[in-house]
Amino acid sequence: MGQMPGNTEFDNSPIQRFAKVDSTGAAVGTTANPDKVSMSDGIAGEDMSADVLKVENRFRYGVESSADVLVQTGLTFLHRFIYSCTGAAVVIIRDGTTSAGTIVKTLDIPVGVGSLELNLELSAGLFIDYVSGTLTFNEAYR
Repeated sequence: MGQMPGNTEFDNSPIQRFAKVDSTGAAVGTTANPDKVSMSDGIAGEDMSADVLKVENRFRYGVESSADVLVQTGLTFLHRFIYSCTGAAVVIIRDGTTSAGTIVKTLDIPVGVGSLELNLELSAGLFIDYVSGTLTFNEAYR
């Protein structure tokens, strides 16, 4: 993509007009009617051979906890549960904002330090219900 040449009426505008360019860098199309860019054109982050957009995983991390915790309300994606456990523990992942939320997954946490990749989609919120054991944990979510 390149900036349209000769657009003096747009020189002082914060909005820039762009058009396709050929392999030499020359604009394809005219200033009055530049070629339109469509989804058939390659865009940043696209895997053209698989015909998908690649999404960069970015997650927030909650506050380290060792008790029941409401992580987030509303749509949530829980990517990873990170833990340090000194006595076997049980944690319930709930879709909701309280311990009455829908049970999505029960985690039996072994003694040690580790993480579990969960990739769970929750609609009402993420509530972590600490049931038993000796455990500190954190979560990666968005």
